[in-house]
Amino acid sequence: MVAGPDPRDPLSIVEPWPIPDLTFDPKGLRVAWSRDLGGLPVEPEVTEVLERARGALEDLGCVVEDAEPDFSGADECFEVLRGTSFAAAFADIADRLKPTLAENVRFGQSLDAARIGRALALRGELFTRMREFLGGYDVLAAPVAQVAPFPVETEYPTEINGVAMGSYLEWFRSCSRITVTSHPALAVPVGVTRDELPIGLQLVGRHRGEADLLRLAHALA
Repeated sequence: MVAGPDPRDPLSIVEPWPIPDLTFDPKGLRVAWSRDLGGLPVEPEVTEVLERARGALEDLGCVVEDAEPDFSGADECFEVLRGTSFAAAFADIADRLKPTLAENVRFGQSLDAARIGRALALRGELFTRMREFLGGYDVLAAPVAQVAPFPVETEYPTEINGVAMGSYLEWFRSCSRITVTSHPALAVPVGVTRDELPIGLQLVGRHRGEADLLRLAHALA
């Protein structure tokens, strides 16, 4: 019999949720620094801004180390679970959706139970690996997006830093890989490119660690 919250269970929560005190000294905070979240293409202008943000974290007294979680299976997990949810939500209006979304619906409809079950198992593995990874760090810092903001007329980037995107899901894998770990994340604006385009830093915390993320974001802002 289990009573009370347990960090190993993603459905285990503490109620009522405490209102965080934003008074916080981040000195000594252990930050895992990821430039590309497991080898994703990232535009150099994004990396340039984020490297300055790394310096800002170090100026706050954080201990920042290069480190990458294991994202094996994250892309398959996200694409299958997204396809499943889109098939369930939009099958009746698929013919009225833009082609990229309609493709998601059709993909979801093509999935069998074995592949959906594998995606659910992968999500559990990704949660566990991230939980264990953050046992050695207080937070993971990484790009929010792999590209700077692009014109509204562009549906999605078809190439990032010389790497062609196989589908419109690939350009935001810096977010989707975190999504399937079931860990809290937030974006902090940290600077602009030489063309004055805003860039954000993604902070990923321990499970149920939203208050700590808010404290760090407040200190960095």
